[in-house]
Amino acid sequence: MSFVAIFLAALICLSTLLSGTFRVRYRRNVGILGAFAAGILITTALVDILSQTFILAISINVLLEDVLILTVVGFLFLYIISRIISAHIFS
Repeated sequence: MSFVAIFLAALICLSTLLSGTFRVRYRRNVGILGAFAAGILITTALVDILSQTFILAISINVLLEDVLILTVVGFLFLYIISRIISAHIFS
């Protein structure tokens, strides 16, 4: 086995132990921590997708402003739909 694989496995084990300890210690804030983690995941994916989208837009001569406007419109559409659905489910 290579040293890098052992190091990464140990790092993953340590982070899992730390997150479990943190979760047990701060039980009341688990919802906030989950929302924070979900936000980080979504942001990471969005940044990765946007960088690829910018490269593609430049190669086919599309304005970057149009790409960003459509990104915001799509986000607002999904946000409004989720608010409508949650309002009907939890009312």
